Amino acid sequence: MDKEFDQLIIFSSDKDFNLSDSYSDSYLYSIGPGNLNCRDLCVINDPIELNKIAEGIRDQFSEWIYEQNQIFLKNNLIHRNDLSMFFLTDFSCKRSEFFDTYNSVCNLIQIQKKINVDGIKSVVFIGVSEAFVQTASKIFENSTFEYIDIKKNKETFFRGFIKNSIYFTNMMIFCLFNLFFKSSSRNYRRLYLTRYPLHFIDDDNLEDKYGEIDLKKDNFLVSIATDGFHQKVSPLEYLKYLNQCLSKGFSILDLQVRLSDIIVAFWEYLKLIPKWKNLSKKDYVFQQYNISAFCRNELIFSLNRVVRLLLWDKPIRRFFTRNDFKEFYYYLHEYPYGRLFTYILKSYPRIKTTAMQSGPASFRKMLYFLSRGEIGNDDNYLQHVPAPEKILAEDSHSGMIYSHAGYHNIEIMENISRLKYLEDITPGKPCYILICPGLHDGELMINSLREEIINNPNKQYLIKPHPRGSKGYLRNNNFDNLEVSNIHIAKLLTEAEKVIVTYSSVGMEAKYLGIPTEVINVPGIISESPLLDDYYQE
Repeated sequence: MDKEFDQLIIFSSDKDFNLSDSYSDSYLYSIGPGNLNCRDLCVINDPIELNKIAEGIRDQFSEWIYEQNQIFLKNNLIHRNDLSMFFLTDFSCKRSEFFDTYNSVCNLIQIQKKINVDGIKSVVFIGVSEAFVQTASKIFENSTFEYIDIKKNKETFFRGFIKNSIYFTNMMIFCLFNLFFKSSSRNYRRLYLTRYPLHFIDDDNLEDKYGEIDLKKDNFLVSIATDGFHQKVSPLEYLKYLNQCLSKGFSILDLQVRLSDIIVAFWEYLKLIPKWKNLSKKDYVFQQYNISAFCRNELIFSLNRVVRLLLWDKPIRRFFTRNDFKEFYYYLHEYPYGRLFTYILKSYPRIKTTAMQSGPASFRKMLYFLSRGEIGNDDNYLQHVPAPEKILAEDSHSGMIYSHAGYHNIEIMENISRLKYLEDITPGKPCYILICPGLHDGELMINSLREEIINNPNKQYLIKPHPRGSKGYLRNNNFDNLEVSNIHIAKLLTEAEKVIVTYSSVGMEAKYLGIPTEVINVPGIISESPLLDDYYQE
């Protein structure tokens, strides 16, 4: 840099922000697509370097996260005497779509690479979280601080208690509904675990991961209520979906839940709260970074996940005991939800199990990576994560990632049901640029592309919202050349001249069809798209 400054502005927002020119002549580090309007700022972001940092410390971070299992064991956070609750936490799974812990550490590493920290007299935090402020403040020990629009930490034990109380109350209502329906035992060749209606296409018996199955020999094992995170249903919706599943002849996991399961699970939750508070009071330091505030948020959220998942332990075992089948297919094995099934399935050696990849994998998506010692050769789930006996990966690149993470018995799928529609696509005349957000980044993408869309009024842009993502950000669509489409992606790809993504699997599908793709690098946000991996750059 030609000129050095003694003030640093760290700005995080999805929207533009106007700042007085009194803050000019400063370094600026941005996190998110928002623009900070102020003259004479020296931007120090470097998206390519940020992605390299993320890959460079990925394995160290995975090792550090796994080490925290020992804290769970010391606090006797153990289920049925043989499973550490650590492995059922989002904290353990490193859920970057929910938590910005890892992203923030990589941001701070990049900032330290770009500037002389000791020469910074003043740090201005705009729009960042309290957790980020607490971690960054310890790096700039000789600086003064100014705070503008700091985001409060949302996760609290009290807030979790209210939400969990609502969830358990709803589960009791669902359980009362179940009294009017009969759960029968059946024999099948294969069962496919899924959630209804989340993964079913229209009113057909077509599931978006498995495709169509032979319902004469096989069946879907559907969960309607799940853990209240994957999908939320009201009592009336539950009754509606229950009737629909019964009319289709699906096996329904929810019918196995008893009132006693709910009461016991809620009582266990109350007993867990003091132990979990002990976890949240500890200091968590990764390398030189005190990330305790980040970890506290992750741990509180994880408690809510764990107590709801443990409610399903007995119903799942009840179903596996009462129904006879030879093979069980499931996905989300990398997540707490899937890990619970992996753990329980070890008690049923008669059932052959196959876990399927659930989404795009890249060398920067932390969810797919584990510590070297995290997967064991035994069923010691106090020290080792419940891992599937066999994994079906969608391609050799994903298989390589699973292998690097320590998973065993990985096979590459010959046919991928969710991509079968690509075989029937015949490219037409390119008419528009297609924007395909992932599950959680729709607003971020629109804000990142705002300037491009405005500066190209003669180009037509189409956005296809993620079918399970929030669409609230689309209500204020004020672009004349941006249209929201709910048409099936197969139809949209036929006339797309280019596809823009962050990490959505549609980017890979467009590449398969030979459609030009663009991956958005948002300032301060690690890109998790496989398209940026060296494998696809060759």
